[in-house]
Amino acid sequence: MIRILLERDDGGDLSKIEVVGHARFGDEPGTDIVCSAVSALVGYLGLTFSEVLVGQAELVADDGLFRLHCTHRALSPEARVVLEGWRLSVLSLEENYSGWVKVDEQ
Repeated sequence: MIRILLERDDGGDLSKIEVVGHARFGDEPGTDIVCSAVSALVGYLGLTFSEVLVGQAELVADDGLFRLHCTHRALSPEARVVLEGWRLSVLSLEENYSGWVKVDEQ
């Protein structure tokens, strides 16, 4: 199962994301569409914060692990939009693939 933890700061902005695990949805290599979907969303977030919104978040990525921690006290409007859109995307995955994706919001 892929577990996604979303944390908000005192101002209500999404400020920390942690994605851990593997879905193991498909039986054969290359058929795990759930892991592929989450990986694509994580890749988008990683590229956006490392290439476009530079300096607004610290990133850690490894096999089966992704962490994003926003380092600015006041996120830019663009960062807020990206993070909230990403949140809605993973909530949709959780809804459609319960048992393979679990989102916890704090």
